[in-house]
Amino acid sequence: MRKILPKIIALILVLNSSIANAESTYISKIDNHAIVNSVLVNDEVEAELVLPENTNNFGFSKIECGAFHCYAIRDNQLYSVGNNQYGQLGWSGTTNQSNWRIVNGMSGVTAIASGDNHGYAIKDNNLYSVGNNNYGQLGRDGKVNQSTWGLVSEMSGVTDIAAGISHGYAIKDAQLYSVGWNYFGQLGREGKINQSTWGIVNEMNGLATIVSGGNHGYAIKDNQLYSVGYNGNGQLGRGATNDQSDWGVVSEMNGLIKIVSGRHHGYAIKDNKLYSVGYNVFGQLGRSGTTNQSTWEVINGMDGVTNISAGTIHGYAVKGGILYSVGYNGYGQLGRNGKTSQSDWGIVEGMSGLDNIVAGGYFGYAISGGEIYSVGNNENGQLGLGDTANRSEFTPLDPATLVE
Repeated sequence: MRKILPKIIALILVLNSSIANAESTYISKIDNHAIVNSVLVNDEVEAELVLPENTNNFGFSKIECGAFHCYAIRDNQLYSVGNNQYGQLGWSGTTNQSNWRIVNGMSGVTAIASGDNHGYAIKDNNLYSVGNNNYGQLGRDGKVNQSTWGLVSEMSGVTDIAAGISHGYAIKDAQLYSVGWNYFGQLGREGKINQSTWGIVNEMNGLATIVSGGNHGYAIKDNQLYSVGYNGNGQLGRGATNDQSDWGVVSEMNGLIKIVSGRHHGYAIKDNKLYSVGYNVFGQLGRSGTTNQSTWEVINGMDGVTNISAGTIHGYAVKGGILYSVGYNGYGQLGRNGKTSQSDWGIVEGMSGLDNIVAGGYFGYAISGGEIYSVGNNENGQLGLGDTANRSEFTPLDPATLVE
């Protein structure tokens, strides 16, 4: 079967007149990689489920990753790693970093969110932002990129944040706010006009959770799921593929425990079952095929999942403390089957006893206590291993690479 070395395709956002084709261009230029239906490993199949030897004690309580960079929190202190082209690491420069490093002046951080090339953080009950600001997605300083974290005026009291490719969401006083690029109506306000200041999204009060995909969003309000924005692959889950600039209820998806989003697809946990929707060319929905899906459907054999995460076109799930993965695998980010993409969820051998799993663009992190593991694309050093070599197996981080 033909194997083609995949390339990372940058989504180039230019004048609004040409942006209409941005998403289809991004999708069409990803090299086709062979899809092989993996054999599902059920509870009766023995697998080696012992974590690789690891003596590190990073102690990260939370990691959030964008396309090629990541943020982490340890003892309310912010750390970052990876691509820094727009200053998104917050170190007063634009040099990429392959070692996790503390961000000075950012103690007291309780929440983080990472877009493609920008980030948000909640610190001392205030909202901060950093990085790319071409569409005003930082909500401060007009449209000038920022390489140091800065306070966003009038956004104190924020309790939840989410970041897309070039836009952001925040919950303040249970009311939804949005900012940044709005070509697909993903802000849910002011038609499709870009916004460089945070503004209220009407009729979206009383929110519990906000999640952002590439150019779309999910929200949980009154125990119901809402969605908005780009829908070319059916990722809004409303049974169609037309974009939506108004937040609308997703039928029959009330009572969610958790929801996450990749660039054009989503996963959700409901009634102890795993659901998926959206873009599926690389089998990332895990529904035994590669056809896009515009309605949320349950994934057979994945009951009891407790944690989920979605990358650009791949996904992770934790079930019984054991790691499963699915989708595009051109950089080995699934941690199984070499670099062959998979359209069925399968066990990642040697990865059990996990607390959390985090997907970046074409890579991932696993957390077990204070131990950290990473896998996949690493050309910007985003795996935090002190180099830029890709990994096709989850690799333990060396504590010597942590820069305090």
